[in-house]
Amino acid sequence: MKKVLIPDIPELRHILEASFLAQQGFDFLVFDQLDQVLPLVEKNQPLLVILPLDLAGKKGDDCCLRLRKDPRFGTVSIVMLVRSGCSIDLMRSRAAGCEHYLYTPFDAALTMKTVCRFLRIIERASTRVETRFSLQFGSVPPVFYKGIALNMNCGGVFVATQKSFPVDTLLDLEFCWSQSEDVYRCRGRVAWVNPLDRAKNFRLPTGMGVAFVEPPADLVRVVQHFVTAGR
Repeated sequence: MKKVLIPDIPELRHILEASFLAQQGFDFLVFDQLDQVLPLVEKNQPLLVILPLDLAGKKGDDCCLRLRKDPRFGTVSIVMLVRSGCSIDLMRSRAAGCEHYLYTPFDAALTMKTVCRFLRIIERASTRVETRFSLQFGSVPPVFYKGIALNMNCGGVFVATQKSFPVDTLLDLEFCWSQSEDVYRCRGRVAWVNPLDRAKNFRLPTGMGVAFVEPPADLVRVVQHFVTAGR
């Protein structure tokens, strides 16, 4: 299992743990004290460590420096959390020797892009395959609305529909591919909306991008096969 070490920050955990990364074989190890970081890195050899600059009276940049000075952890990437617009935070992070930084408050898309970069799966995460099949979705089952899936990757699907929900709304999804009679069900989270009057992507119709949330293993296998075959 590929490991990622992250602080116990609810917003960050929600973005990462609700993403497709867990289904891609990544395991998130959580710490709530900076004193826990070095033992966890020694034991688990994570690919990536995300460090806050300050936590419970301890300095994350000092922790980063200790990791950087230890040759055993030369392959571990370190990303620091900095406050948006705070030049002092950036200076501390750079002086500590981290590879990059994430701004807070968190932007979900930028957070995923940065994490995927250091896990070397950017292409995998961003690859979308065109498709077309019907699906149903709803926030309060058994009330469902109909839509058309137009593209998909391992992280989610774009649904063409006149019935959109606000960003971060949790949905129940139900669909099947035309070549299969199997019906797949999973949860999803509205990641972005493409409204008719304020379209973000003019190449797509009115609808919304939905990120999969803890999809079942059989669905993950089917989507992975579909995306790989469609590249």
